[in-house]
Amino acid sequence: MAKKKRDAGEVSTLSPMDQLDKEITEEYGDGVFISANSIKERHKTIIGFSPALNRILGGGITSGSWTTLTGKPKIGKTTTALYGAAKAQKPENGWLDKDGNLIPRNVYLADAEGRIKDRDINGIPELITTPDRFRIISSSEDNILSAEKFLAIIDRIINTDRGAYIIIDSISCLVEERRLAEIGAQTRGGQSKIVSDFCSRNATVVPIRDHIIICITHIIANTSGYGSPTVEKTPNSLLYQADFKLRALKEEEWKDSEGDEPYGKIIDWKCEFTGLRGPYAKCQSYLRFGKGIDELQEMINIAVEFGVITKKAAWYSGEFEGCEPFKVCGMPALYELLSTNQELYNKIAAGASEHFS
Repeated sequence: MAKKKRDAGEVSTLSPMDQLDKEITEEYGDGVFISANSIKERHKTIIGFSPALNRILGGGITSGSWTTLTGKPKIGKTTTALYGAAKAQKPENGWLDKDGNLIPRNVYLADAEGRIKDRDINGIPELITTPDRFRIISSSEDNILSAEKFLAIIDRIINTDRGAYIIIDSISCLVEERRLAEIGAQTRGGQSKIVSDFCSRNATVVPIRDHIIICITHIIANTSGYGSPTVEKTPNSLLYQADFKLRALKEEEWKDSEGDEPYGKIIDWKCEFTGLRGPYAKCQSYLRFGKGIDELQEMINIAVEFGVITKKAAWYSGEFEGCEPFKVCGMPALYELLSTNQELYNKIAAGASEHFS
């Protein structure tokens, strides 16, 4: 139906902006022409990963956002993404419906690499893996999924579900249909074009439907002979789209002393950009095998760094209101103390959290 025009002699009492608001709302509907305050008032859940990562991210990642995790092979990107999924599934991190109720988030994992194992899933004890809360998108014997099919399925999830936590593992391993059909098929920017189309289609849908997209990417050799010896295998469209980006720089074994079996790994992360604070902060994240990120160890490290816990040689001590003063020798003893004394841990965590950005 054509919009009714104002009579030539009719004088509007509205300001130009209010008049535009009235006309655009009539033609395009509510919520299209909004005030800046409406952006500030939008509900966005901040999903925290771990104390160390939250510190460099500015608190965590927000719902309605895109995040990329990149780094060398087997450094811990998938485990970190799955640990974040367990956090996103918690009731307090759900998405908000129109009635103000928090609805639990579902998790989807696109296994483009075809390498997800029981160990990866079971290694995060808090992850809810029941079919109603966690689904894996994977090639089958009868249907090897191309990049087009993987992203078409994810596109459908984005436009059907709400508040989902979606991991694409990995963007770098998405293979266009033509290359699946023929080894050595020459394509010009095929994968990049597919990913670019996917990002363009869903750029505004993801924040409106409050999804969280986690894209894992690879570091590969730079064979050009110029610049850095390595480059990131990531389409530029995704880098432009991303709100948060973490790069795993290096890893080392985590063990008590030389000769011991490692019980985890220490990962050096760099936050290349974040929507919550300034970029370029670095941290060390602690992955404990069979558990995921060890938040207790990370919180201890932050507390020691900022003097919340006093360290002199091998001795750790502290005094907190309502708790018995403590003094223990060695990190294992301090870890054991805090793992069995929740009240003391809470006091220390509160003191350390004051130093978060």
